[in-house]
Amino acid sequence: MDSKTLCNEEMCKYCGKPLEVMKLSFGSRTERIVRLTCPCVIEKQKQDEQKTKHQEMIQLLRQRGFESGRYAGMTFGNVNWSHMGSDVIEAVKGYMGSINLDQRNWLYLYGDCGGGKTHVAVALARKIALDRHWKPALFSWSHYVNQVQQSWHDARVKVDGRLIRDSRVLVLDDMDKKAGARWMLSHLYDVIDYRYIRQLPTIMTANRSMADLCRFWNENQDGSDLSRAIISRIMGQLAKIVHMRAEDFRLAG
Repeated sequence: MDSKTLCNEEMCKYCGKPLEVMKLSFGSRTERIVRLTCPCVIEKQKQDEQKTKHQEMIQLLRQRGFESGRYAGMTFGNVNWSHMGSDVIEAVKGYMGSINLDQRNWLYLYGDCGGGKTHVAVALARKIALDRHWKPALFSWSHYVNQVQQSWHDARVKVDGRLIRDSRVLVLDDMDKKAGARWMLSHLYDVIDYRYIRQLPTIMTANRSMADLCRFWNENQDGSDLSRAIISRIMGQLAKIVHMRAEDFRLAG
């Protein structure tokens, strides 16, 4: 038989309230008293764990380039929402609020240069990482494939494909800046297929719409089969397509 009683002899060192004990009776002769942890201690432990995870995520964001150069200022606090339009705001907030791991969770942001696509994508990944403690990664596709090419001729250049594939949330920036050479599409297919199978959240930016992107890649007939396979998987995992119609902020003023 179990019963709870207040232990007036010992108080919680954090909140000062009496600690609870539980008496466990085993038959008529055996009795054991178990002191219970104060709820405020449990709550403090949870808060400490959350604080530790938050600090670890801040450090990881720094290590993975989110705090480098212009990326450092790409936060929601710095987004010019009046520049974006109400439809973009609703789409971005809707995506951020509904994203999960077991459903369609990819986002495709497209529009002309300077419309804020990269800013919004980086800000989204940053907030998701800090709110949910999902490990993020940030890759410019053109920079990534340039590194791959360099690694063919320079052994000092190391390309670790695991990060771009395995990160819990990925920003794949400017994915249409390179033409559809077959070897490039092959690398992109590996990334997209891997993340598609595992339903890993992926935020993509491009200048072209999905239809224009498909035509752009299909200009190289040798890679048309890969481009169709890539587009098919993207469409199969997309939660939202957002057309960012804002004018180039770099040219303003």
